[in-house]
Amino acid sequence: MHEVSAWFFAQLSVITTITGVVAFFVSCVVKRNSDNTLMDAVTRSATWSALPNGVAFLLCTTDSSFIPKLADSSVAFFMGGIALLAVGMWDLKNLFKREAPPDPASTGAT
Repeated sequence: MHEVSAWFFAQLSVITTITGVVAFFVSCVVKRNSDNTLMDAVTRSATWSALPNGVAFLLCTTDSSFIPKLADSSVAFFMGGIALLAVGMWDLKNLFKREAPPDPASTGAT
């Protein structure tokens, strides 16, 4: 496991780049009929690129000797912080979400 982790950290920037490129093209194919295909693909490319850094971040929690192997650990901490903010904001949004009143046309009421 230690050898695989060492290889992963050595190739982290390449893995991150490949992940972003794959995400871009997959999103372009899946959303090809949408008006905002390219913007959606760029956004997904950026978010998918965080996945390898998230794995690296989690590996650092299992063995602290991996921490110096992160070329730029600020990316992992940034994405971790964004994830924590997103979860909190999603929870608050759901807390204050109001149910839409039923549509009179769909219930048969006049």
